Amino acid sequence: MDSIASKLDLMEKGTRYQHYYELKEVFLLGIDVIDRINQSYVSDSDKKMKADLETTVSMIEKRLAYLVNYSTEASQYSDFGREIDRIQPHRTPLMSGSPNEQTQQPNQNPNRPSTQEDSGGETANA
Repeated sequence: MDSIASKLDLMEKGTRYQHYYELKEVFLLGIDVIDRINQSYVSDSDKKMKADLETTVSMIEKRLAYLVNYSTEASQYSDFGREIDRIQPHRTPLMSGSPNEQTQQPNQNPNRPSTQEDSGGETANA
């Protein structure tokens, strides 16, 4: 146990894969400790802890398997993306005179000449 504790350093830099692998080793060590306990002294909480550790190790192994295939998974197009591309969007053509074609402001008279006030500047009479 001292060998693992001496290897672990919180300031150490490394890959995500390395850190997950070290974490998996620590949890496997915990399982090993519980397995080595004299069976007459194993309590229900020890059994629950072992089950929790085994579940955690299984989850870490799945994560490691994902990280191993990450470059392949990220570079290839996913099934979900292909499924989305198969869906045809529903498009309706704009009819003439639709409100989307009008670009004038609500209280703007199209016949009025533009002034400096319209552009946010001061008028000559001010």
